[in-house]
Amino acid sequence: MYICGDNLDDILMKLYKKLQGKANISPSKGKASEITGVLIRMKNPRARLSRTEGRGKVFSAFGELLWYMSGRNDLSFIRYYIPMYDQFSDDNKTIYGGYGPRIFGPNGQFERVISLLAKKKDSRQAIIQIFDADDLKEKHNDIPCTCTLQFLLRRDKLSLIVHMRSNDVYLGLTHDIFSFTMIQEYAAAKLDCDIGDYKHFVGSLHLYDKNKPHAIQYISEGWQDEYQMPPMPVTNIASDLDVVLENEQKIRLGVDVNIDGLSINRYWKDILYLLVYFHAKKHGKDNSVINSILERIENEQYKIYIKTKIPPPSSSKMHCDKKYKNITKMLVDSLYDSTLVNTGVILDGSPIPAFGNIATAQVATLGLNPSNNEFFDDNGNELEGEERRFHTKKSLQINNWSDLNEQKLELIIETCNSYFLRKPYDRWFRPLDNLLLKSGFSFYGVNGNACHLDLVPFATYEKWSALNIEEKKLLLSRTSSSLGAIIKNSSIGLLILNGRTIVEQLKLISDLEINEAYVESLSLKRKTGKNVHGYEYTGKLTYISGIDIGRTIYIYGFNHNIQSSFGVTNRVKDEISNRLYNYLGELGNEGK
Repeated sequence: MYICGDNLDDILMKLYKKLQGKANISPSKGKASEITGVLIRMKNPRARLSRTEGRGKVFSAFGELLWYMSGRNDLSFIRYYIPMYDQFSDDNKTIYGGYGPRIFGPNGQFERVISLLAKKKDSRQAIIQIFDADDLKEKHNDIPCTCTLQFLLRRDKLSLIVHMRSNDVYLGLTHDIFSFTMIQEYAAAKLDCDIGDYKHFVGSLHLYDKNKPHAIQYISEGWQDEYQMPPMPVTNIASDLDVVLENEQKIRLGVDVNIDGLSINRYWKDILYLLVYFHAKKHGKDNSVINSILERIENEQYKIYIKTKIPPPSSSKMHCDKKYKNITKMLVDSLYDSTLVNTGVILDGSPIPAFGNIATAQVATLGLNPSNNEFFDDNGNELEGEERRFHTKKSLQINNWSDLNEQKLELIIETCNSYFLRKPYDRWFRPLDNLLLKSGFSFYGVNGNACHLDLVPFATYEKWSALNIEEKKLLLSRTSSSLGAIIKNSSIGLLILNGRTIVEQLKLISDLEINEAYVESLSLKRKTGKNVHGYEYTGKLTYISGIDIGRTIYIYGFNHNIQSSFGVTNRVKDEISNRLYNYLGELGNEGK
């Protein structure tokens, strides 16, 4: 079987779907579905981190990589990052099958490969052997699953082919691909060449029955935007890695490290800050300490993997602006208004006046209304515990919204303000956030300066497109004035409209002056049928649903819905990001 993808998420999605069938093997670790003889090709090895909530295991991935690259196989090192390694030790001190000594240890296989390719670039002998005959002489709790790594330098690009005898697609594959592609890029940096593709051949690729529910959850999160790690720096590559390995140990042992004072590339400093963050969380450091670490990480993409680890501020510390509180109370009161009963609104769920902290937002993306996924799982069950995103009557322990008191009103506002610090619906918000990053805005992080607003601040059981015209009109007329009031009492100066439908609906309730321009570079190419034309919208407004905002709000929009399953390509998303950046530059020049 051949599986090809641009990034790790593409590959995982295809493999998880292939392995959802009935178990056909029963090894010692339990029943599993198996595919034999699988060749996986990843076109972009830097897209090695999953972007989903379930598979974005950044800390354990970096920990295992550095364990390998240190040339060590001691249990205490890797147990710190991945406690389950305890079960693989023969003596509670070492991991017999650890890759570190076999790749980077005294035998020097890695350095011999580098030396060979530096002298003879077309060599077919640049192979590191990990599994060998001695591994079968005695029984051990851990036998290497990896047989060989073969490096091929062709047309000034270094490709890597990995041969695995066995691979657990849920627990092992993501870490293996991460570590081996990082080693591939490290080798390319040492050889001062570009990185090529990555091929991963597996004799037995399997998914254990016990992990199938997790795989199903992953599939339900949908296709993810591709995130590429930045290129590994070439200058001082070996010495910088030595500094990283030395300071990884200090961080792991609790020694304070002045990372900014280290003479290494920023690429490596961000990785060390991730490790400092992990240590702080692991040892229960104060939130102020943890947040200060987060602010020192320059790579905004890394913050995606740690934002959900930051607990929201306690309600006792949450200051609720009086006007915002009044708006929220007005929306709650609407929930026991009989006019909303037949509109499909989730009446037991709280209103969502804003996603994110309205007090710090300078720009806002605008949608139609919140998804029912904010309240229910795929089986229609209410989200609870750590999975909960917003309050309901059940979580607030009230029978009717008329029973809501001041304290519980603040809890509703708190969940809105801290939404991106907990467990947001990333499948929907990540693509939008990626459009904002180049312009210096983001939903995420303790200092998030963007938020998301909806024309209608209530989730409905059905998608907006499934509501009839009368239901849409009623919802807009009853609730959209809150949008004008929220913007009026904020610092928001730009609204980003996500799709043509938003543009058309906003026209109905505001004095929107809009310019529509056909943009060829925003068009979606189709192999069959007509291309989907791309349009860009720019404009301004001063009132919404009778609310005079008191200033000009600028508009930037596009006709494609970024989250659409219709297939908005990464190329078009990048073009939107660039055009938004340029538009903001033009507005800035006008203001001078």
